[in-house]
Amino acid sequence: MLGRDPSLPDRHTHPLLIRACAQRGSAREGAEAHCHAFKFGFLSDVFVVNTLITMYCVCGSLELARKVFDESPVLDMVSWNSMLTGCVRAGRVEDAVAVFDGMPERDVVAWNSMISAFARGGFVSEARRVFEETPCRDIVSWGAMIGCYEQNGMFGEAVALFSRMRGECALVDEVVLVSVLSACARSGAIAEARTVHALIVKTGIGSYINVVNVLICAYSNCGDVVGARGLFDACESRDSITWNSMISGCLRCGLVDDARALYESMPEKDVVSTTAMITGYVRGGRFSEGLELFRAAMRAGGIMPDEAVLASALSACARSCAVDRGKQIHAHATRNRATEGVMLRTALIDMYMKCGCVRDAMAIFQGMERRPAPAWNAVVMGLAVNGSAREALEAFDEMKRSGVAPNEITFVGVLCACRHMGWVDEGRRWFDSMVREHGIEPNGTHYGCLVDLLGRAGLVEEAEELVERMPIEPSEAAWGALLGACGKHVDCEAAERAGRRGLAAEPRNDGIGVMLSNAYASSGRWDEVVEVREVMRRRGVVKTPGFSSGI
Repeated sequence: MLGRDPSLPDRHTHPLLIRACAQRGSAREGAEAHCHAFKFGFLSDVFVVNTLITMYCVCGSLELARKVFDESPVLDMVSWNSMLTGCVRAGRVEDAVAVFDGMPERDVVAWNSMISAFARGGFVSEARRVFEETPCRDIVSWGAMIGCYEQNGMFGEAVALFSRMRGECALVDEVVLVSVLSACARSGAIAEARTVHALIVKTGIGSYINVVNVLICAYSNCGDVVGARGLFDACESRDSITWNSMISGCLRCGLVDDARALYESMPEKDVVSTTAMITGYVRGGRFSEGLELFRAAMRAGGIMPDEAVLASALSACARSCAVDRGKQIHAHATRNRATEGVMLRTALIDMYMKCGCVRDAMAIFQGMERRPAPAWNAVVMGLAVNGSAREALEAFDEMKRSGVAPNEITFVGVLCACRHMGWVDEGRRWFDSMVREHGIEPNGTHYGCLVDLLGRAGLVEEAEELVERMPIEPSEAAWGALLGACGKHVDCEAAERAGRRGLAAEPRNDGIGVMLSNAYASSGRWDEVVEVREVMRRRGVVKTPGFSSGI
């Protein structure tokens, strides 16, 4: 301990002791060093003061740092910047602003610190204002502002600012390039990503593993999985992020088998890769393979399934109605005390609802202390599809009373409930309330539900008018619902109009072609049946055969 050191410290070596305390993160030893500095009169040395401020900030004791700062008779630019940096690191934006406003003079470090402070707090417009006011911007200034946009989801602005930077600042560094490349990846800006890639090669950092990882994400996110795979194959030293980025890229592009081959080649599989693979199987409709992978990962050991893995496996159970396996996963999660998370509980509710086990689902829901929107949505939708339409709408009312705002998924459940019961007036009213009361623009699924509701009630003309005046391109669900209503109520003319428009919009949709063909057949118009089937044959459209999803 410092107090037991028999040697007398001096003002030159004492800051080194304080700095060592900061490196160890020991505020207690740092406070002891502070006492020695006071005892031997070192607090009149600005170097000692600055080291103390930095030490307290690094150790998370911002109040003690501020006390040293306020009581010091000697402050310089480093003192002010150290205090400002400490406030930024602690996320104390208001304190950072106070320090910045009180500075007798500001250098580029101070301006950059304020950009970072506002960026971390999500105050993008304030960060941009400081950036524009900075009198002497350097590469850190540009990087901080580009990073601010990227971190706050403003990817287009990040790319645009990078283009401006290239015109005003000749230098770029790894931090800037990675930030803008991440923005390109998340916005699908493939042309800009290739430009950044060329700069990366030019600056000689193309072999850096973190740069390679972001490049793989950028190309795969933009749909260029071949380019991503080329980077992956050329990479000599891959880490887990490299493997997971490539696997996720393949899955994003629908190449599930390629992703599985990569997964099997991984030197060391982890939770991230396993979760990605199971989720990929579920999204691709290959539920049994997703469950088999989950079981294999559990048998192999070494991977402790987290909430995301369990939720993905439960989703596979829900989609394949494998309730027994879902119960096994539930039991495993309970034994390992993993059922406290909201994500997993919501997945359990969804699984039990889709498997028809409404009582089990509601027991989990009732036991939740905090019920976010996804949990409410699972209940509303689950009750609706299980024939409990009144209970679904009651849950919807309770959701609103509890202060949880409904979203677009909630209204799919509400409209499904109305459709199930044939409540046309209620369906119209809830559909209209989406925009009027909740500010939610209906999507293709909402329109499809309402079209189906009207069609089932025999209101074929109104359903057709709704499809005609949709502000968005009618979805497959909307066309299918309208054609189904036309066939049920033998309105061949409306079926012909809907079918031909639907085929024009979705020429490779086998369902629309088959339903139109069936409508013609029900009216004895065999020539038109042959014509539709010939058009489907020329376009290479093959009716998807039925299959059993039993496991």
